[in-house]
Amino acid sequence: MSVISQQIELGQTGFGDLNVFEGEQVDTTLSLRDEPSDEYDTDTDVLVLTDQRLIHLVAKGRNREAIFVSLEDVFAVEVGTEHPGGYGGYIWGGVSFLVALLLWRVWNQPVLDLVAAGVVALMGVYLIWDHLMAPLVMHTTVRAGSSQLQMNIHQGIDPQRVYDFTNRLFEVKARGPKPGREQTEAARSKIIFAPR
Repeated sequence: MSVISQQIELGQTGFGDLNVFEGEQVDTTLSLRDEPSDEYDTDTDVLVLTDQRLIHLVAKGRNREAIFVSLEDVFAVEVGTEHPGGYGGYIWGGVSFLVALLLWRVWNQPVLDLVAAGVVALMGVYLIWDHLMAPLVMHTTVRAGSSQLQMNIHQGIDPQRVYDFTNRLFEVKARGPKPGREQTEAARSKIIFAPR
């Protein structure tokens, strides 16, 4: 059991109908969202690490999604930050400067054209400033086989918890298959498919 979070029952995540394999144990969980704002906030975004799989559980309103990845397939985990929104704030700021210039040049009013152009130009300055000052968004990507699992991490989550969870994932993976699983793996490898 890791110090990252307390062991939970899957029913506490809003996925009570989700079962683990026989003998599979939940090792660690990591919530990717801030604490609920009130008692009616039942949204879930949690990573569940078992001794065999990584499970991403997302519930928002009535929508629910569960994504499963075998630990054997995981070969890389990326944790990084990025600026939200791309170039949208800069583009809209530039458009507002263009509109301010057009208002000043086209509108033939002695005072109102300067006031209107100044207001629109200030809106552009605000849009660019707001985009520059927006906090970076933390995200993590789990690469498994030919697929990848991308998740955004809420601002209130301590990045150290994400790094600890990632380290724990690779510790569990390094332990290898549990005793008794070798027979199951050997049985799977003996399955013969007919050629097409």
